[in-house]
Amino acid sequence: ERLFTEIILGTIDQVGEPFHTEVLTLGDTDDLETELGVLGRRLMAAVMAPDVLALRRLVIAEADRFPRLGRTYYERGPGRTAAALAVHFQRLAERGLLRLDDPLTAASQFNWLITSIPLNQVMLCGDAGRFTTAELDRYADAGARAFLAAYSVR
Repeated sequence: ERLFTEIILGTIDQVGEPFHTEVLTLGDTDDLETELGVLGRRLMAAVMAPDVLALRRLVIAEADRFPRLGRTYYERGPGRTAAALAVHFQRLAERGLLRLDDPLTAASQFNWLITSIPLNQVMLCGDAGRFTTAELDRYADAGARAFLAAYSVR
């Protein structure tokens, strides 16, 4: 169980770290539309990576047997992403670029606006290679636009 946990969490940390490094400058951007589009594409690429999809399926399948693993996976994956985005969304709100009441909710919504359609299709239908990079980019761009339509002050 310990080895299983370490392999899964080590992989999710390795995949997530580059994305979290990129989030660090989001709060300082003056070109929110471009930055959110780029960030959305990177988020999509990280979430839709075949090894991440395989781990997600495995963790979901074993959540009842290993609930602590599922919680930790969430905290170090989607939860960590939402928390990092929330900090920078709050900064963007303070700078007058976003209007939001709850940065963490906005961050979770950004995540799902970007990833929900292809992620749900792949999780439920299989075939991790069913989407081209261009299709994933299109979903990411559409999600970023929807987020800005809801939260942008412009």
